[in-house]
Order: sequence, then C-alpha cells, then structure tokens
Amino acid sequence: MNFCDAEADYSAAISADPSYAPAYFLRGTVVYRMGRFPEALRDFEKAAELEPENTEYRLGLESCRKEMMEKS
Repeated sequence: MNFCDAEADYSAAISADPSYAPAYFLRGTVVYRMGRFPEALRDFEKAAELEPENTEYRLGLESCRKEMMEKS
C-alpha cells in the first residue's frame, strides 16, 4: 500500500464532502501508521465527532491517544 497516495485520496474525499466520517478515519489510520500521531488524532477526533455511535472510530481515537501518551 502506498500511504502517500492513500492519504491524498482520503484528503480529496474530505475536500469533496467534509462530513464524510469514513474518510477522516481512514486518513487517520494512514497517517497513524506513518507515525504522524497528532495528525491522526485530529482525524480520529473528527470521525468520532461526525459519527459518535461508531465504535471503531472511538477505538481508533483511544488507541491514538494512548500511543501519544506512551511516546511523550
């Protein structure tokens, strides 16, 4: 998987529809795997804000927060 291409695709999806929560979650996942935790956190927060009932989004957010705390 080419992370840079995936990130660009998800960013384009967000530009086209800023209320499309899956694009934020997926872009967050990509940048998380690239080690860019603050960016991932923002995307996970937005996805969870847009779809607060989505357990996967909340788990991604919690996981990212935990990773950031361990790295600091």
